[in-house]
Amino acid sequence: MEKKRLTLAAIKQALEETQYPSVWKKAQSMPDEEFCKMNFRDDFDMDSLDIIELTLCLDRNNGVCIPEKAVSEFSRRGGTVQAMLDAYNQNF
Repeated sequence: MEKKRLTLAAIKQALEETQYPSVWKKAQSMPDEEFCKMNFRDDFDMDSLDIIELTLCLDRNNGVCIPEKAVSEFSRRGGTVQAMLDAYNQNF
């Protein structure tokens, strides 16, 4: 069975389902290139529990299981949307 890839669309959908309307509106209104540069903590004011909720939503809705090791790697890489994509898609 091939591992599912994490996509921008999946992250945006999970943000819509788990975060405040202002976070979703901000994410939805920007181009993908700009969205990839956004930092979950600094730009979206998400704390570690919010990020865990986001990863659980990704798992539940998209069948993308993000291991705890990938979350640690994502944080080490700067905590951006692109870092989340890279940490999952390149390593897990």
